[in-house]
Amino acid sequence: MPSIAKLVAQYLQSRLDRLSPESLPQVASELEAIAAWIRLTDTLPEALRTAVLGAEPLAEAPAAPPKPPPEREPDLDQEFHRRLRGGVLWPARIRVPETVVREHHLMTGDRLAYRALPNYSEGPPHYNFTLLARGSGHEPRERCEEKLALVELEGDALVVRRFADGRPWDPPVTLWPEDAAALHFHEGSVVDLAYWADDPQAVRVAWVHHLGSTDVEEAFAAGPPAKPKSKPPRVKREPPEPVLDGQRVLVVGNEPRQSQYAKAIELRGGVMEWSSGDDGDDRLAAALGRVDAALILKNHCSHHASESATQLGKQLGVPVRRIGTDGIKSVADWAVALITTQLEDVDDDAG
Repeated sequence: MPSIAKLVAQYLQSRLDRLSPESLPQVASELEAIAAWIRLTDTLPEALRTAVLGAEPLAEAPAAPPKPPPEREPDLDQEFHRRLRGGVLWPARIRVPETVVREHHLMTGDRLAYRALPNYSEGPPHYNFTLLARGSGHEPRERCEEKLALVELEGDALVVRRFADGRPWDPPVTLWPEDAAALHFHEGSVVDLAYWADDPQAVRVAWVHHLGSTDVEEAFAAGPPAKPKSKPPRVKREPPEPVLDGQRVLVVGNEPRQSQYAKAIELRGGVMEWSSGDDGDDRLAAALGRVDAALILKNHCSHHASESATQLGKQLGVPVRRIGTDGIKSVADWAVALITTQLEDVDDDAG
């Protein structure tokens, strides 16, 4: 007796031999029913399927080749080390671009994860970075950065002699050809320069600004500082009394005057620490835990940082003062007042 499969095949052949325009709709319906039946047979147990179709049992499919071992997952919890430009994850030795450092305000000791991105060219690999945790907020080696310097051409070398607003850079510095090749700056570019405090001669380009950006336009618009018509007599000033006696003061905000604030506080016998005002609560709390008092330059930091510093200072027992002035002498005098009188935290709108 022929199998059901052979009977179906014979029936289909006869229907196709007698196919006509009038029978097309009926044949289409029959084909759909037969197709559904064929799909249904795939779900039958093998013995029953063989009996229905009258075929030999299906041979077992060849074993699939072993899958290659999965790619090694990226190392997590890598420690970030700051460099003059960008940084590196250790011990993976993965370079972290300056754009990522600036976006996350990274410092040495922060913990990051990385993951390799698909690479469709023969260039160096690219990575996606995720900030896992903040470190102590303390750099083991002091890094200095000067912003908005103007690149000029002297012979075949690119040099910096002045800032975009006309202030001189003294002594002039010759920029590394490797930096020019990597960052594509040229004569007329505006850059940020970085160097280590203990090696100020080794200056590297950390960032190249777009010439149409607001900060560059403002720097060029400011122009060189006006020169006085007549030089006033120089008044000899006595150095301020060193009353702070080694006390540590945290100043939050106004990065351009960071070094000047530090010198003024040092003249008064103290030690200054600085925060940008954009740090997270953990880093701000760590900074407050190392000092005896804190000054918040509220015109130079976010409202969140100002409020957080105030609350954290109360929790840690550190006097905090929010001030509206940002003059160098005023900040140093406020530091003396806050340390010597332990003023309560209030908003100061003077200046």
